[in-house]
Amino acid sequence: MRTCEYYQNMIVLAAYYDELSKREFNELKTHLEACSKCQLEWQAVQQTVKLLNGKVQLQPTSQELEKSRQELHQRLLLLTQPRLKIDWGYHFKRLLTLDFSPALRLSTAAAMLIIGLLVGRFVFQAQPTGISDGAALSKSLAGKNFIGVEAIHYNPVNRQVFMDVTMMQRASFSGAPENPEIQQLLAKTLLHEEQPNIRLKTVGALTDSRSFGKRLIEALVEVLEKDENTGIRLKTMKLLNSLPIDETVKNLLTQVYVNVLLNEKNGAIRIEAINGLSRIKDESVAPIFYNAAHNDTSEYVRYKAAHSLERIKNPEIPE
Repeated sequence: MRTCEYYQNMIVLAAYYDELSKREFNELKTHLEACSKCQLEWQAVQQTVKLLNGKVQLQPTSQELEKSRQELHQRLLLLTQPRLKIDWGYHFKRLLTLDFSPALRLSTAAAMLIIGLLVGRFVFQAQPTGISDGAALSKSLAGKNFIGVEAIHYNPVNRQVFMDVTMMQRASFSGAPENPEIQQLLAKTLLHEEQPNIRLKTVGALTDSRSFGKRLIEALVEVLEKDENTGIRLKTMKLLNSLPIDETVKNLLTQVYVNVLLNEKNGAIRIEAINGLSRIKDESVAPIFYNAAHNDTSEYVRYKAAHSLERIKNPEIPE
């Protein structure tokens, strides 16, 4: 039987991340109809989301409107007055030679520097680059040019990952999620990107990948150990559970599942670890199930571990 803690984790995933499948959402809805405690949690989360998404409509005061009218009147008067003839040559010469007061010279020089930087960024900004330029991407990632990721999008139709990357100057790359250079960039994003929504989208971009390189798997394991965002860790755990079990990853995944069961505080993630460990059909994992069945703080995790332990002894027991 699932606990309220499990469903409250589902509430967070549904409200903030929209990460539940239709089946999981229907299961949550059924539980909410029968549990008043979780109903209150759902309402509280919905109120928070509503406040975050709400927009405050500001109405100007009568004093502000009057001040605006006066400023508009003064501007209209200036526009209707006869214009003096301006010696543009003289002023242009002053501008080039910075023939101003010391304070104005400093501010003018600063303004010209900012304009120069903006123009330079626009002129020299890298154009979107396909993964055909993989050698250049590998060289950039190997050096110290990588700064961060501004945006990431995965198109499941053509199986392309699109990333806007800042590396001294902005660049764009695209390619299939199993491409080694793209996976290298995704691994860096998982470990170094500060924005949780970018990290979450990075995990999502890998859900359709047909192969995982060693560096990327190591990055996913590090996410489980260090990422502070519960939703990202849960989605990463589900992603690792989608990997086919073979001799190249069996020992690594077993170690990951054990570490999660021993150290992860979130019950939903520990349940995913039980599900993953159940795929390793080997009696060597029996002690791990035994420990979880007797010592885990979650009643549902204990039940799942005990059930998996019984299935090791008798594989005919249905899941």
